[in-house]
Amino acid sequence: AAPAPLANPPLAPPTLPVTQAQPAVAFDGARYLAAWSEEGVGTFGARVTPAGSVSDDPSFSIAPGHASRPLAASNGTDVLVSTSDGSQEITSLFRISRGAAITSVGASALTSQVFGAALASNGIDYLVEWRGPPESFAATVSGASLSAPVDHALSAGPTSVAFDGQNYVVVWSSVVTPGNRAIQAVRVTPGLSVLDATPKTIIQYPDTSADQGVRIASSGADSLVLWGEGNEMAGTASIRCARITRGLDLATPGAVTLAASTYPGRGLNLSWDGARYWAAWHDEQTLYGRRVAADASPVDPQPFVISSDLPFSYAS
Repeated sequence: AAPAPLANPPLAPPTLPVTQAQPAVAFDGARYLAAWSEEGVGTFGARVTPAGSVSDDPSFSIAPGHASRPLAASNGTDVLVSTSDGSQEITSLFRISRGAAITSVGASALTSQVFGAALASNGIDYLVEWRGPPESFAATVSGASLSAPVDHALSAGPTSVAFDGQNYVVVWSSVVTPGNRAIQAVRVTPGLSVLDATPKTIIQYPDTSADQGVRIASSGADSLVLWGEGNEMAGTASIRCARITRGLDLATPGAVTLAASTYPGRGLNLSWDGARYWAAWHDEQTLYGRRVAADASPVDPQPFVISSDLPFSYAS
């Protein structure tokens, strides 16, 4: 059976007098760390137990000042959080321990105009991947140090990254011919070498109004790619996924449709819980989810409602 809808709001949030938005979540092996932005105030965080109890009320400050959407990833021991002052997508990086101790990671080596960024971990260190016009770059975080960026010379759009047990898999969606969009991927070693001289095209689909980017998560072997496609005005928008191998080959015969509706999926997100994938997305008022098996087959007969009647939802 699908998980029961959560209470609205699902959790009692830490008490603060301003609007909290643009959340990011990662699991450090003991608790979840939620990070979010507060316009004109800063980036904040709070730990949440697997049972759903908020450990930090009030929440703690990660970085003060103007803030836009943070990103988060975990190596299973701590969490790396990126923050932004609004000038570009990442302006600071912080490692946050299970005890909420915050260590600043120097981010001055990041190129200007960082956007389309993504974080991932191989279980030890972290990968920071971003677009800094006109190409994409990557750097690793080890301890409290950020490596010198490596120019991957890829004309990649906003990216998503996962570690498949051997290499990082970087995926993005881009227009390849007029009217056609493709999900493309390359493998990047923990040492930042790109293994694929030419990006591998995973799947192609029509370039329409429902494109909402692409997300990837890995089971530690194969990976699952999630995206939205279709025409919102025509009511043909859908959420789809496909499984790829470590060699970037399509492991499913084609794309698997997880949801079809009038509205395209927004705020797409995807994670692996050790047994299955969890896909999440929202429309104007409702946050949805659907579990997906390692072979890309849906676990739930239909998408289930996580929370509804919201003025705005954001899957994270």
